[in-house]
Amino acid sequence: MTDSLRILIIIVLYKQNLRESQSYVTLKGNVEHLQYPSKLVLYNNSIEKHIVGSDDEIVINSGRNDKLAKPYNYAWRMAKEEGYEWIMLLDQDSELTSDYFIVLNDAIRHAGNDIAAVVPQINCNGTIISPTSMHGFSGPFWTVKRVDAEVPKNRYVSAINSAALVRTSAMTEIGGFNEKFPLDYLDCWYFYQFHKHGFRIKTMPSVVNHQLSILSLKDMGRERYRDYMQACARFARSSQPSFYVVFVIRTLLRSVKCLFVPSKRKFAGITFSSMFYKEDLI
Repeated sequence: MTDSLRILIIIVLYKQNLRESQSYVTLKGNVEHLQYPSKLVLYNNSIEKHIVGSDDEIVINSGRNDKLAKPYNYAWRMAKEEGYEWIMLLDQDSELTSDYFIVLNDAIRHAGNDIAAVVPQINCNGTIISPTSMHGFSGPFWTVKRVDAEVPKNRYVSAINSAALVRTSAMTEIGGFNEKFPLDYLDCWYFYQFHKHGFRIKTMPSVVNHQLSILSLKDMGRERYRDYMQACARFARSSQPSFYVVFVIRTLLRSVKCLFVPSKRKFAGITFSSMFYKEDLI
């Protein structure tokens, strides 16, 4: 690495003011520990709220909900054009600490060119949910494990978007963020692409507290759940045949389970029909 290494940081906000965003507040409070020059992009997906940043921040008030893929592609294109080697991805609900930045400094300093991303441990309500290792046959649809040791050759590492640092050149090699996955399964898609292209993922011991927008069926309405299951099917169909086979088996089992749980019964039809969902895929 050279002293000219720079990092582009993007925070995507939705229906939230800057001072309400855990990511923004904790970034501003701890970014002094980052040893590399950085620029901050604030991408506001809210229709109701208008964001005004400081003079050294780039603010995009989109006037619509562009979700994640479009804002991340905005950052990726800017990083390519302006020579930022890394892009830090953040949504609005991550708690960044001084330890995160201190460990990150060392991680990227020693990251070889085969490292496509550097990711922390993500804690949600007391449980480490990311990064995970996935089997090369079944992907995210079966036997997902926490990464706590060296990952076997038949598995690959995936992680959630927020607080991940992705290498601009690696993202360019896979063609940017796939807008067929505007929100759900976007992270699954590009970490799988990194794996297919022979890149590795560097995991850090530092922990970032994060609130997921969805954790279970009780957090979703029917339309939100339909979008999620269609993204599952889209990823399964666009990756490799074995992923789709495992997806169908798991989805069939999930459909049956929904029928026998009164609180989940309304999701049974959506779950079952997702096995037959098709659309043009990139």
